Amino acid sequence: MSYTRVRGHYRRDGTYVRSHLRCIPGFSTAPRASSAVGVVLLVAGLVVGAVLLGVFTIPSGPGADQPPATTVASALPPPPDPTDDAYIVQVASQTDQHQAEQTARRLAARGWYNAGVLRSDRYAELCPGYWVVYVGPFAATARGQSDARVAQRRLPGALGRHLPGTAESRSRCS
Repeated sequence: MSYTRVRGHYRRDGTYVRSHLRCIPGFSTAPRASSAVGVVLLVAGLVVGAVLLGVFTIPSGPGADQPPATTVASALPPPPDPTDDAYIVQVASQTDQHQAEQTARRLAARGWYNAGVLRSDRYAELCPGYWVVYVGPFAATARGQSDARVAQRRLPGALGRHLPGTAESRSRCS
């Protein structure tokens, strides 16, 4: 399409018209077919490029139309063994298991793939009666403790907890 610039001017009735672009008379204002073909080719090229780079895959074969059995966000890791010495970062404590699992799944969807849920009754260090949403476990070494502190700083309101793997008093819970 060809355009021409119209300079600002006053109409006969006294109103001012700002300068603007205008189609040259005689030229079609309908989009050309070649621009539509270009858009189609561009989109096709992006899709092929994404497939080649592995951004997404095209399902094929038997059962290709079914979703995968589990996803990262829906499969929570098992809680740490109560007899193991470990560190966790406690993100939340809830009385409802379903709400705790939803919170852990939201954490996993945000990139905290080691988020999980444990029952506090099984751990002497934790107050009983809660479902604890945590990130970890981290090894009971200086490196593990450092990793737990980093996670704690990145999760506002989270508490670093040491699970010593031995029976301790729960006097602080009463």
